[in-house]
Amino acid sequence: MNYLLFFLLVTVTILSLGCKEVCECPDLLDRLSWPEKNETLYTEEAGCVKNITCRPSYDLTFVAFIFTDSEIPRPVDSNNAAGGITINPEVETGPNINIFEFFGMVCENNEWYMTKYPLGIFYGTIMDEEFVIGANGELDGKKSKIDFFSCTPWNTYEIEVKTHEVHFQTMMTYNPKTHTATVAKVVRMDRYGSTADCTSAVFDTPMCYCRIQGPLSYITNIFDWF
Repeated sequence: MNYLLFFLLVTVTILSLGCKEVCECPDLLDRLSWPEKNETLYTEEAGCVKNITCRPSYDLTFVAFIFTDSEIPRPVDSNNAAGGITINPEVETGPNINIFEFFGMVCENNEWYMTKYPLGIFYGTIMDEEFVIGANGELDGKKSKIDFFSCTPWNTYEIEVKTHEVHFQTMMTYNPKTHTATVAKVVRMDRYGSTADCTSAVFDTPMCYCRIQGPLSYITNIFDWF
C-alpha cells in the first residue's frame, strides 16, 4: 500500500511539472521599440504572465496604442495616437515598476492588450499639442491593443547639469554584463532663445551659451575663435 501511494505521488509530481501552461501569444518583446531586447529586465512566468522592469519616465517608458484599436473613446481633437504614462507629478510610482502588471497587460485572441491606466493616458493633436486624460483611473478595464512600448532600463541614470544660465540633460545606460555605458544625446532643457546667437549653422546652437549677450553678440564673440 505504501509503495502504491509513493508511486501515485511521484506520478502526480511528474505530470504537474510537465503540464506547465504555455503562452500561445506572440513574443511581447517584438513590440519593444526601445531599448534593445537584451537591455531590458524581462522574465517569463507561467502562462502569459511576464515581468518587464522599467524606470518610470514620461517620454521614455510608456505603452502606445491607437484609439481605433481601443475601447477608450477617441477625443475629437486627437490624431489617433495615444499611450499609457508612468509619471505623474502628483503620484509617487517608485524607482522601478513592472509595466506588465502596471498596465494590466493580457493576451486575448493572439493579441496583446493593456487594461489599466493608473496615471491616465496622453494623446497628441494635429496641432502638435499634448493632453493627459483619465488620470483618476476612470479608464481602467477598457482594452487597448498594444501597438508598441518603450522601457527605460532599470540601470539607466539621468544626468543633469545646471548653471544660472543653462540646463543640460542626458541619459546613461550601464550594461553590467559588458561593463560598458551608453550615453544618449545631450539636450538643452531651458529656453535658450537668443543666447546662442553668436554661433553659426556649423555649430551646435543648443549647446552654446554666448559669453557676450545682446545685439552685437555674434560680432563680438566671433573674435573669440581667433
